[in-house]
Amino acid sequence: MKSNFLVFFFVLLGYALSAQTVPKQIAFDAIASGDVEALINYFDHHVELCFNDQIQVLDKQAASKAIRSFFEKNPPKSCAPIHGGVSKNNSSQYKIGSLTSTNGKNFRVFVYTEEEAGKKVIKELRIMNVN
Repeated sequence: MKSNFLVFFFVLLGYALSAQTVPKQIAFDAIASGDVEALINYFDHHVELCFNDQIQVLDKQAASKAIRSFFEKNPPKSCAPIHGGVSKNNSSQYKIGSLTSTNGKNFRVFVYTEEEAGKKVIKELRIMNVN
């Protein structure tokens, strides 16, 4: 009985932890492959987008166009998370990563997520040139 409980506990724990990290990891995977559709699926209704200190709050459709335009000018070669953090009450998280484009430019990527209705959504995406 005790072993069944432990198995059940660890399965639930694994599910809970994976559910919390999905948007950030999917964000970095989508950015690395230039997959705008996969990325915007995890956006909130409106998202704060920042490209090189130019901040805009956009709906999903406008954000999709802006990201697509960025990827056309800077085709992704790789994108990987470097580090991140969590708020005290675990309701929000951030992750910072590095993006390398095929044209040789390097960018710092910041993804900020919050929990809404039991689901993590991307509230903010920043891409800043580091060259």
